[in-house]
Amino acid sequence: MPRRAAAYLRVSSEKQADEDRFGYHRQITSVREYAARTGLDLVAEYRDAITGKSVTRKYLDLLMSEATAFDVVVISSVDRLARDVTSSYQVLANLLASHLQVHSADHGLIDLDQESSLIQFNLQALFAHLERQKIVTRTRAAVNAIAAAGQIPDGMRTFGYRTVKREALVVPEEALVVRDVFERSARGETLVAIARALTEAGVPRRTGASTPWRFTDVRQMIRRTTYKGEYRWGQHVLSVPAIVTPGLWAKAQPRGRGRPWHTSPLQLLGHVRCGVCGARLSSKPHHVRSKEGRRYWSYRCSGRNNDPSSSCGFGAISGPHLDALAERAVRDALADPKRVREMLAVAAEVDDRNASALAALESEDARWLEAFRAGAITAAELSEYRADVRRRSRALADTRATADRDVQEYVRAARKLPLREVLDLAGVEIVVLGRYSLEVRLNVWRA
Repeated sequence: MPRRAAAYLRVSSEKQADEDRFGYHRQITSVREYAARTGLDLVAEYRDAITGKSVTRKYLDLLMSEATAFDVVVISSVDRLARDVTSSYQVLANLLASHLQVHSADHGLIDLDQESSLIQFNLQALFAHLERQKIVTRTRAAVNAIAAAGQIPDGMRTFGYRTVKREALVVPEEALVVRDVFERSARGETLVAIARALTEAGVPRRTGASTPWRFTDVRQMIRRTTYKGEYRWGQHVLSVPAIVTPGLWAKAQPRGRGRPWHTSPLQLLGHVRCGVCGARLSSKPHHVRSKEGRRYWSYRCSGRNNDPSSSCGFGAISGPHLDALAERAVRDALADPKRVREMLAVAAEVDDRNASALAALESEDARWLEAFRAGAITAAELSEYRADVRRRSRALADTRATADRDVQEYVRAARKLPLREVLDLAGVEIVVLGRYSLEVRLNVWRA
């Protein structure tokens, strides 16, 4: 009896879900081909139109709630789970916890207990993440080009304005609210009092009419230079219609209301533990008595903070020193020759499988040609069948050509991605054994 399978499809936006965009069509075609090839009974489809960064999804949650009706869930490729490694593992874990097998139409069963499948999944998830980065970079470059030309990018979401054909227009009813807020602040009213007045007056926010105003919303509004006619997009300052005068804007600034928040620059926070007691290391700022008031940061054991009588004995370690030491160790661990050899072995297995598949496609093409010569099919049908064979052959040839290159790209990514990103992607945990010694543990990508 064939196993019951559900197809899970995902596109990034509602626009891609339109019938004329073929977003779902390409995915369901490959899923159906895979199901037919492996003998699965495809009985349901679940479709989400949501970014790959989001783990909570309406129809994915519905699929898991109805998981008892299926044995298998089939996706077209790993990037349909998510577009970054952490989210890919989280979505995969949720599906596996629902007692479902997960199959990818391009690589088959995803089984993290098998080393080759684990490495293949890691590679695909990593390259989905890198592809998302490329998309973000291209989009940002296009938007910066629009801003450099003096036009308003589509991302402007400032209260009091709306964008029409890359031109900022004032919304009159919202502009009245903005002027009132600036005049109240100029008279010396507190941010909390202004926020309370806006909420009591029922002034709707962009996020919804029922959402109350907070003092932080008011502070952000007052500090926006957009309202005096200067809209800032990155390094570009674009001219927009002013809602308040420069004089009123300057007078309304909330000087002395709140202290600046200093964010720790240390990169290992959340990934580093004490080798003595096992507690996480936290950061601590230090001031040097000088005219400049220079500030430096160190790591210290949070176990001592929670229990001053602790006999941990861990002393403070210079933040930049430990960051540099850990970065070398982490990158060396990810690019370990043994690890790369294992990946190359998996790539060779993929190459062997594809060689057999290409030979099978050549035989299939010859059979269609023989069927035409025997009069079993028409010329039009022969053309259609051979076009399909050529399409599948090209896909397999592309996979063969990129297998080794993917491994090299993985090594380059492990060495060139920012350290903080590598720590999050690889699930790295660093145990500090001493001032000059540490241990690197790779919790997601197995070393």
